[in-house]
Amino acid sequence: MSDVKKHIDFCLACHFDKLSSPPIYNTTLVFMTYLQFHLYFSLPLLLVTAWLARGRFSRVHARWLGLVCVIVFVFTTPWDNHAVKLGIWDFPEDKILFRIWRLPIEEYGFFLLQTISVGLLTVALLRPRSSSPATEKAT
Repeated sequence: MSDVKKHIDFCLACHFDKLSSPPIYNTTLVFMTYLQFHLYFSLPLLLVTAWLARGRFSRVHARWLGLVCVIVFVFTTPWDNHAVKLGIWDFPEDKILFRIWRLPIEEYGFFLLQTISVGLLTVALLRPRSSSPATEKAT
């Protein structure tokens, strides 16, 4: 049986067995660290969305995105830490750098990287304004 097939079977078994027993982690099936995940997936996504938003991203967007990042941290940190405390999910020690409270530093990075990527994609997909609302009212 291929390693990928074993990994899929393991994930399905964990998913369907969650209600009846605590999760069992077999870290030999996890092929990369959380940092490697960011390097292979999160950072390339961030670079693509930054490229898509080039020329459209302004200081106003940066301020709003900064505020959204703060909100994400304030709202996500407590419940994510609580979920780890309850055993809903966890992060294998050999796959992370270190923890702050119960979460690996990479999880906080995930909050940031995903929020920024979504913000950049939003800016990239927004249609540019033809004029400001104040200008439209004056005419």
